[in-house]
Amino acid sequence: MTEKQKFDAVLKKLYELHKAKQTQSLEEIFESLGIYENRQEVWDMAERLKKGGFIIYCFTDAETDCHITSEGRDYVEDPPVANNSSNNFGSISISNSANVALNLASSDVVTNQIYQSEAQKLIDQFKRELEKVSALNREELEDLKECIDDIESRVRDQKKVPKFALDTLLSRTGNLATLSSLAIEIAMFLGYLPK
Repeated sequence: MTEKQKFDAVLKKLYELHKAKQTQSLEEIFESLGIYENRQEVWDMAERLKKGGFIIYCFTDAETDCHITSEGRDYVEDPPVANNSSNNFGSISISNSANVALNLASSDVVTNQIYQSEAQKLIDQFKRELEKVSALNREELEDLKECIDDIESRVRDQKKVPKFALDTLLSRTGNLATLSSLAIEIAMFLGYLPK
């Protein structure tokens, strides 16, 4: 089972327990799913789920107690396309390059403080290139400026970057090679697209 599959399975189990008004330690959940290998793996998963805002937890000597948050319940109730067996991918055409298939329905993205300055560099580069573009009308230009400003604000404040902001950035730059490449880099850097 991949880490992503484990992540989804654990979150789904926490959701089911929440609905049934029951609790289990994370270790018990791992065991019931047949994925328990060691305590470190449980701690790592707990930390990953917590950083994503999907759970709150408490470590004890014997086990890891955790509860799913509303964010975690939202993720289970409306999973990203990558979690579904249908694997529907949006396609964005980039001028002067081959078509690129991108997943346009992943969950919200959380920026990590360590990467904030690198993300800001990409955003600044995008803004500089946006000023050079003459192929957009005034309304399209303003929409892109608002979109990148929203993303920049959220990165700076270490808040979630909503998927619709990245969807908008990607879809509206699809016919502009330089901006599209930068939009893809930003989305990849923020974890929205696979690297």
